[in-house]
Amino acid sequence: MEYSQKVVVEKLPSSQDSDDSENSSNFRRVRFRNTFPESEKEVKRGVVGLSNLGNTCYMNSVLQAIRHIPEWIQLNTRGTLKEHENKEKPECVEVLDAFADLQKSLWAGSSPSYVYPKGFYKTLETVVRGTMYEQFVQRTPQDAHEFLVWLLDQCYMASQYTVDFSIFPVAEKYPIVREAVEFWKHSFEKQYSPLTDLFFGLYRIRMECQRCHTSFTRWETFNSMKVTPLPSGTLYEAIQSELKDEVIESYACEHCKAEPTNRPNAVKKIRIWKLPKVLILTLKRFDYMGNRLNHVVGLENSNTYHFTNYFDDESHEKSKEMSYHITSTIDHYGHSMGGHYSAQCFSPIYKQWYKYDDETVYKLDLPYVGPQNYLFVLRQGTYESQISAKNEKSD
Repeated sequence: MEYSQKVVVEKLPSSQDSDDSENSSNFRRVRFRNTFPESEKEVKRGVVGLSNLGNTCYMNSVLQAIRHIPEWIQLNTRGTLKEHENKEKPECVEVLDAFADLQKSLWAGSSPSYVYPKGFYKTLETVVRGTMYEQFVQRTPQDAHEFLVWLLDQCYMASQYTVDFSIFPVAEKYPIVREAVEFWKHSFEKQYSPLTDLFFGLYRIRMECQRCHTSFTRWETFNSMKVTPLPSGTLYEAIQSELKDEVIESYACEHCKAEPTNRPNAVKKIRIWKLPKVLILTLKRFDYMGNRLNHVVGLENSNTYHFTNYFDDESHEKSKEMSYHITSTIDHYGHSMGGHYSAQCFSPIYKQWYKYDDETVYKLDLPYVGPQNYLFVLRQGTYESQISAKNEKSD
């Protein structure tokens, strides 16, 4: 599938757009600097870095990865998220607007240059001050995954509105399908967003008593999947390991109603019921002692992934048969207490991979695959490029 989405910007930044007045938006705080290596200088609109404001590489890598998602570009250029702004969540709307402003700056700029994200960071400071997320503005090393989840939650809550979900007749034929649809409806009917189908998936979690073999189902939505990298393992094997059945001892079965001293074991089974259009997959790079897991996760040469084997057998969701491909990686170098983040992103405009390392941007033949890979952004659809020609060995 070819990308046909064009990025629309209101105007090109000029030297007059660099004022630092308090009322200026990100778009008017653009500061462009020459950042490409001499051998790679090439004017490309939107291929622009972000200034590090002091231990903000975690933030920069996340912002770059998200803005390269074609559907995200489309939602912003068409004003879809702005159209559904949730007035009951003004602080979330501030974050969404600041991010949209910053994206205009990034797509309006041309390489070689970078953007100084002062307006976005100022909004971030205002919103998180006095909350459990205040660490994001303390100019200390932070976790990119935590910031990504927080940012997506803010944008999701900022664009919520009420919708009416209809249950199609096909769901009536299968009780478990209806149960899944009812749960999805209950979860999002009053707080739906254009980002719901883009980033949210659904797990079916079953507990099966090993004495009476009665099975109980519960449902759980998710907007990211965490897996542990395995020695010499592939991405598929990491997912399989994460979703493997688990024995639960002394299970309080609602059917058996056994005494606490005579409770049976149960088997916990987690299966995918529905995948989002954009799957955020995070590698658990550190164990409970803070030791780094440098295992390289093997990727497919074709950059094409099918997750059918990890779906519940009774799921009839279309995403069960869809293919996915990696569009961005967020990479971490260092230890659990610090280090450095960068991002590798596939441009939907130029059909080219780029590495975004704060202010500096490099063109890549193919992205690097190695122990630095921390987070993958996978998009539903056919692949655009191969991915594994460049590999970095684990320590």
